[in-house]
Amino acid sequence: MADRNGSDKRRPGAGFYSLRFQVMAIVVLCYLFPATVFGIFTQTVLMKSLRQKTEAALVTGADHAWTLT
Repeated sequence: MADRNGSDKRRPGAGFYSLRFQVMAIVVLCYLFPATVFGIFTQTVLMKSLRQKTEAALVTGADHAWTLT
């Protein structure tokens, strides 16, 4: 908003290209986005493999216990 003298009354640094916005964009793009992608990858790929190995170990243990009794 401009007053009658033509000066701008907005806060400095409140715009879309402000330093604060740029720093937050860098943090999101360089830290949060890769961390989220890695977390999703870990949940889908690594945990699936771990679950399959755990189930196989439980079945093997149960079979072994069944043969002992």
